[in-house]
Amino acid sequence: MYFEENGPDALFRSNTLKLPPSDLIPSDFEHIQQTYDRVYNYIRRAASKGLQGVNILIYGSPGTGKTELVNVLSDAMGLSLYEVKSSGSDGRPLTGDRRLATY
Repeated sequence: MYFEENGPDALFRSNTLKLPPSDLIPSDFEHIQQTYDRVYNYIRRAASKGLQGVNILIYGSPGTGKTELVNVLSDAMGLSLYEVKSSGSDGRPLTGDRRLATY
């Protein structure tokens, strides 16, 4: 495969978005403090060891703060966060099958 630019940012640019820092802070999630701490410590240890392929499934209804939670976690650790695009270039939402294919 040939790419004019190198690196994962260039490779995945068409399917992902780098998220900006969150407006929230860790204390905004004190209602789930135990879970927040567990996830934070797990990801921090994995990142410090340079482990790859470490995943956490966070599920719930739309609009409950899942993306903001992981954004706050990544900010707190100084890590970059990328999101699989959920809308096409026309701004319309991708179907579930299309978003899965994008992933």
